[in-house]
Amino acid sequence: MAHHHFFKIATLMALSMTLGTTTIPAFSVSASMVRDTRSSGDDDDDDYNNKVDEAGMPYHVSTPKEEPRFGQPGYWIHYDESSSRPFYRKNSRDLKGYKTANGQWKIRENKLIRSTDLERLTLADGAMLSYYYNVRTVIDFNNSREAMNKGIPIPQAEYKNYPTKLEDMHYMDDDELFGIYYVQTKLVDQAYKNFFKQLLEQKEGAVLYHNYDGSGSVGIATYLLMTVLGMDQNTRIYDFLLSGRYGASAYYPDLKLYVNGIHSRRG
Repeated sequence: MAHHHFFKIATLMALSMTLGTTTIPAFSVSASMVRDTRSSGDDDDDDYNNKVDEAGMPYHVSTPKEEPRFGQPGYWIHYDESSSRPFYRKNSRDLKGYKTANGQWKIRENKLIRSTDLERLTLADGAMLSYYYNVRTVIDFNNSREAMNKGIPIPQAEYKNYPTKLEDMHYMDDDELFGIYYVQTKLVDQAYKNFFKQLLEQKEGAVLYHNYDGSGSVGIATYLLMTVLGMDQNTRIYDFLLSGRYGASAYYPDLKLYVNGIHSRRG
């Protein structure tokens, strides 16, 4: 039953076609990062507008009104308060506790961490991520120039750079941006393919993945991952929009655009 459930989800997303992953390894990710909660009995249900586009994405969404409380899914990681940090620094969180649509599984603690940039990490932060959160792989979605600012290294962690944008896109005008759309899409697809590949190859510890403010490519990667793991649409969109509650951009049209791109490429 569980195998059929995850096979169906991965097939519907066509990750094997667009990102290079396969349905069987996608279940392997699920099995290694979630645990059974059939006896928990609790269930969360957020109400979104029922109108959706062809890819099943709601037309109307809104930023969550409140931050999650301590112990709830989406609660933020407390980095060292002694250093200067912008408000969006709260947009770093362990994905533990998010449940699958059928309520049978949830993401384990210290397995998947979405984060803002690591440039301002203190020694205390690095130690916390290494020894408390057990981070062993750091994936940076920034471009190679931005990724050079690693800050304090996280002990025992291996760093990987999977850029989701070209080096100088912010210097281009609208015509130039339109002209490189295809190249940019291929770059993003490759980054998410590498992201999933790393999750499949991860033997121990947590994977921390990040960009500048913990939204954008990090939010889309989390949405795709939650889809493969079997979280429902409300949960996936809630986590994406939670970045807005934490002071980051959480630009929903970007998520819709990418998901609709997957949908259109599936035909």
